[in-house]
Amino acid sequence: ADDLLVAVGSHLVYTRLKHSDGTITDYLGNVAATFSPQTFRDLELRADFHWVGSRFVEGPLTRPTTGPTAELPMYGYFNFGASLGIPRSGVRLNADLLNAFQSKGLEEGNPRLLGVGVQPFFVARPLLPRRLLVGVSYDFGAGSASAVEAAPGQ
Repeated sequence: ADDLLVAVGSHLVYTRLKHSDGTITDYLGNVAATFSPQTFRDLELRADFHWVGSRFVEGPLTRPTTGPTAELPMYGYFNFGASLGIPRSGVRLNADLLNAFQSKGLEEGNPRLLGVGVQPFFVARPLLPRRLLVGVSYDFGAGSASAVEAAPGQ
């Protein structure tokens, strides 16, 4: 039964904005979880979900009360990852699959370009497509304990 014990960590971040006109926007959030089996503590599995609510490109003070406005649509995306530590070496292998389900969205709109011409025009950075990041990290302080122990007889 000890094989079924797990170490799980999670967190939730959530932001709610109240605008000057009294409207409330559920703006952004993040839910993440980490899983490490008790019998294999050097393995870590991760998952997280990010979401961003629809939001106006202009701020509440610069948003026109009449005429066209630009609103970026809401989006959400999932990331998954795993890492494996090599015991007593300080080396950890990492792999992360970002935007796993190819979500689409626009980030970081540029309100300074609104009102140019007849139609609303804005520039935004698209959410990056699915990608796999692989890496190796080294913890210079994680070597064997014998490196800091006193020599015999001292």
